[in-house]
Amino acid sequence: MAAAMKQTELQLLVFTISGTRYGIDVEQIASLQNYDSAQVILKFHELVAAKAVSYRTPKILIVKNRETFPAILINEPEDMINILIKTIRPLPVIMASTANCRGVWGVVPQKGDLIVLFDFYKNENLKKYQG
Repeated sequence: MAAAMKQTELQLLVFTISGTRYGIDVEQIASLQNYDSAQVILKFHELVAAKAVSYRTPKILIVKNRETFPAILINEPEDMINILIKTIRPLPVIMASTANCRGVWGVVPQKGDLIVLFDFYKNENLKKYQG
């Protein structure tokens, strides 16, 4: 039964940066922690090439199975949701190659808005930290 659910659903951690909602597969997250200014971090908006933002409620994500990656600064997550894989929409072809190297791979319509899907393992900026 659990195997069938894995094939049809994806669990996302959802947060907002610069007015855009992002979703990350929880399987890529080792932990969510309080922000510590002494910790080496990368700001999420820099990973997706978004304009500079103020992190009002900063949290940090530790990426699973990537001990060499720095912590990732995000705004406090709004929600953890399950989505049906069949509701994921691909990016338009004209955007796909640029977005994919940033780790953006699709969108999910939800409640009159879009959630942009992000993959840490596909982000070119993070590849330099792989051991």
